[in-house]
Parts: sequence; C-alpha cells; structure tokens
Amino acid sequence: MWNSSFATKEKVSWLLNSGDVALDARSALVDSVWNDELSLFDNLLLYEQKSYLQPILMRQDKMSMAASVESRVPVLDNEMLDVANAIPYQYKVRHFTPKHVFKKVAERHISRKIVYKKKVGFGVPVDEWLRDNSGLGRYLDLLLDTARGINGVSRPRIEQLVSEHVSRKHNHGDVLWPLVNYAIWREQFFK
Repeated sequence: MWNSSFATKEKVSWLLNSGDVALDARSALVDSVWNDELSLFDNLLLYEQKSYLQPILMRQDKMSMAASVESRVPVLDNEMLDVANAIPYQYKVRHFTPKHVFKKVAERHISRKIVYKKKVGFGVPVDEWLRDNSGLGRYLDLLLDTARGINGVSRPRIEQLVSEHVSRKHNHGDVLWPLVNYAIWREQFFK
C-alpha cells in the first residue's frame, strides 16, 4: 500500500505531528477490489490498476496537454485491459520476466534485442536542484514560510530537513520536492 509514495513511511511519519500515516483509504481500496476467486498476484495487479497506475496516467495526460502534445499511452484501452486481466497470472511473469505474453507477441514484430532490453530510468537531479539557490533551492524559503500553514506537519522538522539537505548532511529531496511543489501551488492559488 506504500508503493506509490514519494518517501519512506518512516520519514513521512517522522515529519507528521501525529507520528503515523493513515492508510485507511488504501485499505478500503484493497477491500473493494479484492476478489477471493483470483490469485494473490492478480489481486495485486488489480489494486495497482486502481491506485498507482491512475495518477501516473493522469499526470502523463496533463503534462502532455500542458505542452500541447497529443499523447496516447500505447495498448491501454478497456478491451486491452480486459484481455490482460483475463490471462492467468502464471503467463504474465515467467522466469522473472515480466510482461511475458506481451513480449512474446512483440517478438514477432520487433527485434528481440529491443523487446528484452533492460529498462532504463530517466533520473532527474532534483536533489541537486534543491541545493541550488538560483534553481529550485530558491523555493525552500517559501516552503519554510508555508510550513506554518500545513496542518499536521511539524515546521521544526521541515526546517531540519532543509538544513540537513542544503548542508549535504542527508539527502531529503524525496520529501522536500513534493513539499516545495505544495508550497508553490498553495502560494499561487491561495494567496
């Protein structure tokens, strides 16, 4: 239930005044999608479709529209999901190869070298950008000002995160980045 979070549960719990992160909504979602007739694997996949996948797709849609780009996620429509969900789980992952059936079909049309190429992430150096006063770091003061108004979040702990991050004592970009985004959003729409 913690898979789509931006930071570890321990760090977020520490940051909150309450000291705990409520996962009630996620627990309720598990209960609502759980089907005793399906395998654990298939139940987890359904949960992912209802929790983690939807916000990612919404973000992709908004970002492409913001850039005036017509974007469509390939092979993602209701019929395709129905077909994928109907495939028994033992065919979905085989020998630790995810998307087994999909890759077997793709082999007919695309070189194996491409089909089985290892995933490569697209890292963004947000941690360094937050240390640059002429870059994102200039928003850390706004975050500290905004922290007074973030219900349930400890301002002294945000100050500690900022101090440790800027001094390179610890890397807290995982928490600071979403908090800076919140501070900018709040500043723009509520002041």
